[in-house]
Amino acid sequence: MKKPNMFGKGTPFQMNYQLKMRLTAIFFMIVAFFQIYASDTYAQKTKITLSLDKVPVEDVLNEIERQTDFKFFYNDNDLDYRKMVSINANKQKVFSILNHLFKDTRITYEVYEKQIILKIDKSLLPLRSEAIPPPVQFTVTGKVVDGNDSPLPGANILEKGTTNGTVSDFDGNFSLDVKEGSAVLVFSYLGFQSKEVSVDEQSSLSVKLIEDTAGLDEVVLVGYGSQKKSSVTASVVSVDADEANKNITHDAALSLQGRAPGVEILTQGGISGAEAKVIIRGVGTFGETAPLFVIDGAFSTSGLRGLNPADIESIEVLKDGSAAAIYGSRAANGVVLITTKKGKKGQARFEFSSSISMQTLSKKLDYANADQWRRFANQVSDNDGIARAPENDNPNLSNGVDVDWQDTWFRSAAPIYNNTMSVSGGTEHTTYNASLGYFKQEGILKFSEFEKYNARINVGFKKGRVEFTENLGFSYYRNDPNTHFNTGGTSGSGYELPTVPVRNSDGEFVAAGNDFQLLGIDPISRFALASMDQRVVDNFDVIGSTSLSYELVKGLKYRIGLSGSYNSEHNFDRESAYNIPVIGDNSVTGISVTTPSINESRSISFDYTIDNLLTYDQTFGKHDFSLLGGYSRFRENLRTTGYTVIFENAFDDQFTTFDGEAQVTGDEFKSLLVSWFGRLNYAFDDRYLLSLSIRRDKSSKFAEGFNIGTFPSISAGWNVSNEAFFPKDGFISKLKIRGGYGELGANFIKPYQFVSIAKGPIPVLFGDVQNSSADRTFGRVIQLFTENLTWESAQSTNVGMELGLLNNALSLTAEYFRKVNKDVLAPVSLPASVGQTIEINTARAPNINSSEIENKGLEFLLDYQNRNNEFKYNVSFNLSTIKNEVLALGENVTPIVGALVSSRFDDRPGLTDTGGPVGALYGYRTQGLDGNGNFIFEDVNGRDVNGELTGQPDGQIDFDDRVQIGDPFPDFTYGLNFAGEYKKFDFSLFFQGSQGNDIFSQIKYSNYFVYTGNVVTDALNAWTPANTNTNIPRATLDNRSGGNSLPSDFYIEDGSYLRLKNIQIGYSLPENILEGLNINSARLFIGAQNLFTITGYSGYDPEVSSDAQFNRGIDFRGYPNTRTLTLGFNASF
Repeated sequence: MKKPNMFGKGTPFQMNYQLKMRLTAIFFMIVAFFQIYASDTYAQKTKITLSLDKVPVEDVLNEIERQTDFKFFYNDNDLDYRKMVSINANKQKVFSILNHLFKDTRITYEVYEKQIILKIDKSLLPLRSEAIPPPVQFTVTGKVVDGNDSPLPGANILEKGTTNGTVSDFDGNFSLDVKEGSAVLVFSYLGFQSKEVSVDEQSSLSVKLIEDTAGLDEVVLVGYGSQKKSSVTASVVSVDADEANKNITHDAALSLQGRAPGVEILTQGGISGAEAKVIIRGVGTFGETAPLFVIDGAFSTSGLRGLNPADIESIEVLKDGSAAAIYGSRAANGVVLITTKKGKKGQARFEFSSSISMQTLSKKLDYANADQWRRFANQVSDNDGIARAPENDNPNLSNGVDVDWQDTWFRSAAPIYNNTMSVSGGTEHTTYNASLGYFKQEGILKFSEFEKYNARINVGFKKGRVEFTENLGFSYYRNDPNTHFNTGGTSGSGYELPTVPVRNSDGEFVAAGNDFQLLGIDPISRFALASMDQRVVDNFDVIGSTSLSYELVKGLKYRIGLSGSYNSEHNFDRESAYNIPVIGDNSVTGISVTTPSINESRSISFDYTIDNLLTYDQTFGKHDFSLLGGYSRFRENLRTTGYTVIFENAFDDQFTTFDGEAQVTGDEFKSLLVSWFGRLNYAFDDRYLLSLSIRRDKSSKFAEGFNIGTFPSISAGWNVSNEAFFPKDGFISKLKIRGGYGELGANFIKPYQFVSIAKGPIPVLFGDVQNSSADRTFGRVIQLFTENLTWESAQSTNVGMELGLLNNALSLTAEYFRKVNKDVLAPVSLPASVGQTIEINTARAPNINSSEIENKGLEFLLDYQNRNNEFKYNVSFNLSTIKNEVLALGENVTPIVGALVSSRFDDRPGLTDTGGPVGALYGYRTQGLDGNGNFIFEDVNGRDVNGELTGQPDGQIDFDDRVQIGDPFPDFTYGLNFAGEYKKFDFSLFFQGSQGNDIFSQIKYSNYFVYTGNVVTDALNAWTPANTNTNIPRATLDNRSGGNSLPSDFYIEDGSYLRLKNIQIGYSLPENILEGLNINSARLFIGAQNLFTITGYSGYDPEVSSDAQFNRGIDFRGYPNTRTLTLGFNASF
């Protein structure tokens, strides 16, 4: 006999667990399996041929197991398996063979799908005691549960050293007669680690099995369905939600950073409540770069920020065209699929999680103290031949003031509170899961705070052929950002002068007068404004989906679904009136602003989708088919309103009267997307795999004739390790080769761009402006149309290999991809006669389909799991390379420049042009300092008399001498996760890094050459006739606007870094302690985030790319990610 404690491949309980672990979206199929007790579905279809003469019953059962997926379980005392029998059967059903085999015996059987339990029919027992088997000495009963205390039906329980065993029932309960009270029971279940338990005279046992995913062929989400991972031919990566959620964060997208190859997360430093940006396989557009987010089948218009990370069950990322083409014109940037937690059958289960974290500043810059600033300011004055400022020349006037403005701006510690509670459970037909979440983060920057509330309810019902699901999530989050920190010419933590106090002796904020300044009066510190003004952003999100499905015939299902999302965002900005005393300048009595203002705006978006799906799944011998056909209607609506009010002569913060001016704005649009789509997945003998899909979209965002797009895909795979010639017990346990091609689209543009839009009425004066009768009323064109505007398209190619070694304990996935985005929308250059000014990222210049962008690279994912010893651990490493290149901008499209880094710069360092990456860093090359301490710029291009670039120096340093001086894209990014457990302890370490990306340090410019505020101590090493061994130019006011301020390679730094992103250590309390407290499980943990960073970058933090495109890699004087220490606990009841 095959070992009774080993379930064979394909049993329902195995599949149920795979689905439970990896695909909660179809969890209700498990419930259906639970209802089946004596199902003969498989047996009714399965026929076998036997020709056995005078063989033991055991041999007959072995042969049935060999020809089918059935497994037999029985008690040695019940079955005489050595009894000799003969049997001949030609293509007979298994049940018929069993009925014949056990005819005229007391043996009966029960079928749990593909598991057959042989036992004695007690109604046939003889009354005579001599006919009764020998008495059993000890009976053991109990229950088998998983790590979440959910019952495990069909778990195998075996008395060690015998074939005496049983399986647990639907509620996880079992009963087994053993020979003696000292017996050892072996508990096993597919996907879980086996466990030996000594009976020790205990009549009742409670056994918890721990998940073991090594070698498990899990199920992963794909668009509108799921697939076994072994059958997937596209590029789909799953992220461990439990590991990802060890990050204490408000935005679930941050949990993806470094955990999925090809997925880049751009952050905004330590800004409280800031939204992360997700980039999948590079930037391929000048428009929206975010992927499509799908939460329980509903499209999320607000990303993942409104989702509670604790509610996430699974995360899948569809990276290539063959995986995402089923979503057509919405999937050019990839797709992120989120499944939230669902209920499970059983009694109500309560869970509670709470943690408190303390944030501290991970890095401070070394700014000059008061004495150092005075010496430096005097040096600048002397170099320029101007009088020294009195306060700088006479330190006694400052009364010993020495302000560290970083300590003023930043809190020494800022708490984060994170709490989640949930209840889940279910009956035979209905399951439910409800949760509440609360997250509050006090910003490390003063006057900033973020707060979020979450609520979710998921319900499922399945009975017979009918299945109903409902998933509904609510979130409200409020952000109080401190925008004064990095706005304005003198902004920033260290830019204020250390010689100027924050407040005077009366407790009033003060402004620095001419006696302190090199360049005149600095009206007021940004810190003072931050304390007086109010900026609040409120968001309310609702996202939900519901579906009803009916199984028409076996394998054929129809499902209708309704999903949608609602988002309301409210921005309120109040700038107060103030009267600030000026110190150090008797000629100025104070700085006053007597015109306070309110700027308020609101946007409301609402979208919904109606899906009609028909699916058919069937197996014919070795042929597995899965068909999908669908029709979908997606409607989106957006309305924005806003106003600005300026109050005259109002020092009343309540603004009770209005006698100033106001401006009202607003916008509204609607769009419709109608889609037809289909997919075929085919597998032959689990060796040869094929997937075909197609989607056809029609969008109202484009004019007739240009509004229909077709997006096909094909992918194929070969499971080499399933071939007969492949060694079954070799070093290589798995080998799979796959490849695919798909075409995607992008319709992220704002509607109505195929029509021109005018704004009016606008009065215009002709002739004598004094003659009021000469005015006329006209409209002003604010958008020029492009009639033949159509989809951006993406052509994606992917080739991959999956390798398993050491019985799949070690696995490697390697992929090569190439994605070419064509017909990318770009702003066209307009002649001066049009009267328009091209403004990038606005609607002033019309867009045309003209540009082409390529992204290509390699991705590697290496994973090792050691589950055989008492110390269990897992190591996962991923690495991604990418090369981004603009292949063409197109005719009439000029190179696209980014934002001004400073109003004092003559140029913008971000530039997108043919042959370089999006947002390449452009500027001037330098060759050190000349004899006067100024930069020596390379004259590299030049122009001849005809105005053409010659490529030869012309003796002039001008705009045409700019070259690419940096690439903001890294050579590669990587992540390393190490997790383990020993007895009751568990731990995890997660490292994340980037290598080879360049940073343009605008903060370096501000810290060296502004002179209206403080400087870093490195600036004190400026060139002087006595100090020529330096790369820092001579300290002079000309640096603010002269040649030394031009964007050059002086500001380029290596942005490579390695960061310990997260570390956590946990301890699970023993069961004997929890039993008396009526607690099922409890875990205490401590952790830290951003514990250390290894980098050569001189700024606050090397993660500066909050902009994915034209300003990528530019440090706009942000502040760093915080170092966070956490203490928390989880408990279930």
